[in-house]
Amino acid sequence: MREHLYFRDTLTLYSENKKRANKIHMAFCGVLQMMDWEVCVICGDGGGGILKCPADSKQKNGADIYIHFLESFKWFQDCKSLPVPVQFSGEQSPEEFMAHKTKWHKSCHLKFIQSKLKILLGKKRNLESGQSEGGPRKSKRMSVGMAKQESCMFCTKITGTLHACATVKLDNDLRLMATELQDAELLARIAGGDLIAIEAKYHYNCLSAYKSKYRSMQRAEHDACSHEVEISKAQSYADLFAYIEDNVETGNYIFRLAELYDMLQRLLTKRGVNIPTNKTRLKLRILDHFSDQCQEQSDGKSVLIIFNEGMKKIFNDVLPSLDYNSEALAKAKAVKILRREILS
Repeated sequence: MREHLYFRDTLTLYSENKKRANKIHMAFCGVLQMMDWEVCVICGDGGGGILKCPADSKQKNGADIYIHFLESFKWFQDCKSLPVPVQFSGEQSPEEFMAHKTKWHKSCHLKFIQSKLKILLGKKRNLESGQSEGGPRKSKRMSVGMAKQESCMFCTKITGTLHACATVKLDNDLRLMATELQDAELLARIAGGDLIAIEAKYHYNCLSAYKSKYRSMQRAEHDACSHEVEISKAQSYADLFAYIEDNVETGNYIFRLAELYDMLQRLLTKRGVNIPTNKTRLKLRILDHFSDQCQEQSDGKSVLIIFNEGMKKIFNDVLPSLDYNSEALAKAKAVKILRREILS
């Protein structure tokens, strides 16, 4: 009897756990279906700056970037120390990221690289401090992670003429370049302190090549950003022109330039472009797009864009009233003349 009750309770518990697992699985699948691939996959925000898509990178392989990112994410997940909350589950594959052209903000992506490095360095320092308790204490000026103290920090070779880092500016510049290039290896080699303290050395050719690599990356990013900004601007202007054309077709021929300017700024902001537009350039662009169809006028307070059909309508409304006034004046003048003739 006891065995029967035990077996029944076990089946009941198994059934409840299975139902709970199915619910969790269905909820998880629902989250995957609701993913928005047009926003930052890390913070889930579509604004806040221009989104980067590794799949469109000309210098690096997009698949490798996605693989490295997902590996870092799983590493953080295993350590239960995600630097920021993310908007995806981590079960996606690099191929799925490539297919959807997954995007992220550069600042969001750098948090994973920098946080991972800090955790690794923290563990390394803890190990060193633990070893120093049972033996001689290591010098703080020793390099952390370098192949040799007298080797080049870039190529790790000891051959050739080596030069010591002697300025704080070089230290700051190198750390900035390594961070933006996502060079985790160099960051690990120079993480023991400032370059002067760890007596870091380099070859001139290696330093020049690294600076050239950084400049190439900056040019590529600038070109990509400029291309994306120009596309967003063109789409915003197209939407503005379509709005004007729709209003003209419905009989609205007069537009205030200030209102059109505000509308263009809203369209640009919606697409992540926070660059102010000059009102005069906007006016010239509208007049150029609708050439021979509209003209610029002013009501004394603001600039107006008036289409030719609107001017015709205004004249047609005004001229009859002018004719009526002229006719009334002519009649009054005729009556006056007749009265004078009769009285005389």
